[in-house]
Amino acid sequence: MFLLCLLISIPVTSSSHANDIAQIDRSFIMRNEGLILYPYNDIAGYQTICYGHKTVPSDIIKKEYTIPECMAIFEKDLTLVVIENNECLEQKLNDNQYTAVIDLEFNIGSESYCRSTLNRNLNNHESIMRIDNDFLMWRYFTINGKLVVSDGIYDRRKREVDLYNTPEWKSFSQNDSEWFQSDFHFQKMAVSVGLQPSQSEKVKIVTIFYEI
Repeated sequence: MFLLCLLISIPVTSSSHANDIAQIDRSFIMRNEGLILYPYNDIAGYQTICYGHKTVPSDIIKKEYTIPECMAIFEKDLTLVVIENNECLEQKLNDNQYTAVIDLEFNIGSESYCRSTLNRNLNNHESIMRIDNDFLMWRYFTINGKLVVSDGIYDRRKREVDLYNTPEWKSFSQNDSEWFQSDFHFQKMAVSVGLQPSQSEKVKIVTIFYEI
């Protein structure tokens, strides 16, 4: 009797990208972006809607959007950001770290993020001090071809750094309640999306806390 042994090679599919959209604390990004239910121009002059969505020609521009419409736009934007991030970020991050990185990318754009020193230093496993400084470098916006520091953007970078350095078992929301719930919250959210403090009473900003 002959025993015939067959060695079958079965390919195992594994993702080269260790980070996943399920890790992201959406509420952190939503609160940083702020929710405006009608079109406005952001700090750089781009037409924007909902949670910081820069409009494109294919968008249907309305006078006002519903919260479910804005949620759908946000999820689409977030998914695209994560897909782009998977193309350039190679290091495995914990949930807080990944949320902080995605928040930055959501704000500055995937092309800018993937070319950034931050992404390179993350992939090279550089020190926390370097990573923190890389976040804080992104505090400028362009007006008439000139780089200008934005206090609102800088505050957002600092929140990202705080979250990045927050232990995974501890939610950032335990530390951020003073900022998000202060009397200045409405004005700070207006500034964070590029509006002048004096304009804060003229815009509709809705802040929603989601459990996802």
